[in-house]
Amino acid sequence: MGHQVGGHAVPIQGPVEYGVTSGACGSMHAWGDVGALYWLVRPEELAARRFGEVRLTMQCR
Repeated sequence: MGHQVGGHAVPIQGPVEYGVTSGACGSMHAWGDVGALYWLVRPEELAARRFGEVRLTMQCR
């Protein structure tokens, strides 16, 4: 898996949006040590340069 900026996620463990909403609701998961980080931002938030709205989640193999 290489680096990618922009476009659609290539998830390892299912939809990356699940990890973002789980984290926002206070759920924490223990993961492995090899995987990918996903930053998600809505197009309108990006266009308005509201980088405080960016969310991060991680998926491992």
